[in-house]
Amino acid sequence: MASTAWAVGKRDQVYPPKATDWLTDKNVGKKHPQLKVVNQHKLYEETQLKLFRAKTRSQVERSSKIMRKPTFDGEAMDAWSVIPKMASLRKIHMEEQRYRLKDVYVLNWLKSDSVDQQLYAVKTLQGLRVGSETVIENLSKCQESENLKVSATLALLTLGVCNDAVIDVSDEILSSAEVDDSTKTSWISELVKNSIPNITSLTDSLRRLCVNLQSIVKSVDEIRGDPETCLHFMAAILLGIVGCKDQSFNSVAKSTLQNTIRTTDNTWIKAQALEVVVRFLGSNDLEDLHSCYEQIESSSSWECRGHSLCLIMCWDPEMFLSELSSKQVENEESEKLYQIVRRSLWNETSHKVRALAADVTTVLNLRTRAVQESIRDLESSEDALRLQAVISIGTLGVRRNSTVKLLIEMLEIDQSDYVKVHIMRTLQVLMASNARVLRLLAGKVSQGGPIGREASKCLAALKPSSS
Repeated sequence: MASTAWAVGKRDQVYPPKATDWLTDKNVGKKHPQLKVVNQHKLYEETQLKLFRAKTRSQVERSSKIMRKPTFDGEAMDAWSVIPKMASLRKIHMEEQRYRLKDVYVLNWLKSDSVDQQLYAVKTLQGLRVGSETVIENLSKCQESENLKVSATLALLTLGVCNDAVIDVSDEILSSAEVDDSTKTSWISELVKNSIPNITSLTDSLRRLCVNLQSIVKSVDEIRGDPETCLHFMAAILLGIVGCKDQSFNSVAKSTLQNTIRTTDNTWIKAQALEVVVRFLGSNDLEDLHSCYEQIESSSSWECRGHSLCLIMCWDPEMFLSELSSKQVENEESEKLYQIVRRSLWNETSHKVRALAADVTTVLNLRTRAVQESIRDLESSEDALRLQAVISIGTLGVRRNSTVKLLIEMLEIDQSDYVKVHIMRTLQVLMASNARVLRLLAGKVSQGGPIGREASKCLAALKPSSS
């Protein structure tokens, strides 16, 4: 049997070809050809083994026609040159999708007779955050059933709408005994995140909401469990934001949030409570200032540390520190505040938080002292103090000629390689691109090691600015 076709015996029994057929049959291996998907380079010339069959000429011509654009002004243009970037395509697609969904759901489904279709349209618009006058108007008219009314109100909250009708529905949900605590908590979160910041005055609907929130907060003596999922904590947050101008609501929210600040270990919860206590309730309690210090020193989140620094700027502690009974206590607290802020200038891992610390020194009139002490520590005999001073100068942005000259001299003669690395980083931050700095960095590149690598990076960053 010389053929590679499988032999058919009695009763349609199929037998495989003989093992020696591959020596005589020239069609072996050409039964099911495959396209070439890898480039063999010189492998075929060396081994004479073709792993895959190459594309035919028609396929190559077809692929080239797809990737080319018709000629324009006598020149062939590559199709990839006229295709927008991926970010632009994604933005265009999202805008088209939003407008398409808005037209479909608002014009058709929101006006449908079926409640289920209206409910689906409302939830879709809420998830896409497609908000316009037409959408808000149609969502406000969804009153066919209680479930649809609640969903439409939640969608309006997500879109930032907080009129009297929305507040009334929120009051009904928070006062209802049939609604579970998790639903109430999520509803309050939507009010805090999207709608309540747009409120400027305490209307009758908001006052009724505050009374309801006050009853929720007073229903327990202390918050148990995780405050983030606790209805009483979220109610106190909303009460402090909405009722900050009413003394009766103010005191209830303030006591509850201050108790949470003292007891919780969650830095995010503490940051949220501190923001309401300081910015909305206007607390002048020294323990709240110490809580900000604790956030700056021990929080694992750079956002919480930066948030506490922003609160110190908004708070202006110097104003109420001067009202302390003892002058000694006032001086001790002022010194503690300065040391906390100055430590953030060099000990902070996030450059954004270090920039906020520099802003705090400017707002609280501490910049002059911080600059003077940093320049003085540049000449210290301790490596740690010199390192802290170098980083602080870069954070504060001190671009004096005398300071830059001192940094250049330290880069030449300092004994610590780690200090030299940070001096080069500080020079890069200050954009000190004079000829002496560039020559010195070019000489450091040849040393190799960490200093050489850092010098090459700094040199590459400073050369464009010098040209």
